[in-house]
Amino acid sequence: MTKASWQPTATLSALQQRAQLIARVRAFFVERGILEVETPLLCHATVTDPHLHSLQAAMGQKTFYLQTSPEY
Repeated sequence: MTKASWQPTATLSALQQRAQLIARVRAFFVERGILEVETPLLCHATVTDPHLHSLQAAMGQKTFYLQTSPEY
């Protein structure tokens, strides 16, 4: 098996456009007083809503659940 070398495939122009788009989206929400938050991706417990189905992620002997929504 050959060792693959990792090389970025995005051009500098594409990365700059992405950064500008993200900045515009963030500015849109900031102007409206909406706070950006980051939520954890894995939880020790699932949601209690019977209509939502959480995805399980096993890590060793522990089971975690992917969040179904940022409100959780």
